[in-house]
Amino acid sequence: MISFNLLKRIVDLILSLVLIILTFPVQIVIALAILIIIKENPIFSQTRALTLAKYPFTMFKFRTIKTTQFEKQSHNESEKRFLIPNRGIKFGRFTEWIRRSGLDELPQLYNVLLGHMSLIGPRPLMVYDLNILKSQFPVQNDLRGKISSKPGITGIWQIYGNRALGAENLIALDLLYEESKS
Repeated sequence: MISFNLLKRIVDLILSLVLIILTFPVQIVIALAILIIIKENPIFSQTRALTLAKYPFTMFKFRTIKTTQFEKQSHNESEKRFLIPNRGIKFGRFTEWIRRSGLDELPQLYNVLLGHMSLIGPRPLMVYDLNILKSQFPVQNDLRGKISSKPGITGIWQIYGNRALGAENLIALDLLYEESKS
């Protein structure tokens, strides 16, 4: 009998390949628009993981802000920013639309194809957020470390979670996924 993990990997491979092919023209248009608007490489990479020690990988996304804006934000961040994305950053209309529509996530299909991610699973966090999780929420960090699923492009937390409820909500929904996946 075929195992759940093998079946999920086969489905991830097939669906990611189909979605890459179907969205490739859109990806080209988005990449060219970003290149023209932001004048930087349209794809950026970032280290993400479930915990600081579990499943670290390089995640790809479409760039929606200039590198200088990101660096400026990084130097001004406080630990109150945990799980709250890009507070105080001004986006252009096009890049804001890309973020709201989720099209900035399309390059993550390549992460799925490469086996770094799954289509559905717990969301990988930035190293910055993982450091906060480990230092301020050690119990939740330990619970998240018990998750055996690969990180996903989407999951229960992305659909039903509330960022305002913080780490407890994130971990509870990640654990719910881990317990009920089938």
